[in-house]
Amino acid sequence: MKKISKLNFESENLIVDWIGFNIAGLRDPEGIAVYLSEKFGFNSVVKRVKKGKSESLISKIENQFQVSFIKCTYNPESNSFWTATIVNFSGINATYFYNVVKTKMVNWSIFDLRYTNLGRFDLYYFRKAKSTDQNNPVELFLNNCRSKTLAKSKKTVVEIRKV
Repeated sequence: MKKISKLNFESENLIVDWIGFNIAGLRDPEGIAVYLSEKFGFNSVVKRVKKGKSESLISKIENQFQVSFIKCTYNPESNSFWTATIVNFSGINATYFYNVVKTKMVNWSIFDLRYTNLGRFDLYYFRKAKSTDQNNPVELFLNNCRSKTLAKSKKTVVEIRKV
């Protein structure tokens, strides 16, 4: 009898790179920000779509992770109305939050699940370099960039120098 292995992100070298939640009707993300700060060590920023700039919501030196809140309201340019907040965890912050979720430590009631949906969930594949790999990936990347640039413009000069 064959033993069936349990597949998971780790066994397949998949890393969680982005988690985004859409919370309809949420006007003030401060409650969620405080919870994420106190319980899991997240600093937070808030961005208003209309203004386009970010401002710090919670910033503590001891916090090691970052979450961003994007507040959405009426947009006259697209004639759309969606009062909501998007909660984004990116990169290592998403990886950490996913691990917290796996351990079932998140109090989901803070997100009011009646109005919350998963808006984005990104993974990437991580392949460790092997001793049999022949090319330096950075050098290969730079040489490919050089070739593409030279193919587009004959007047361009591209030099790759080792320092």
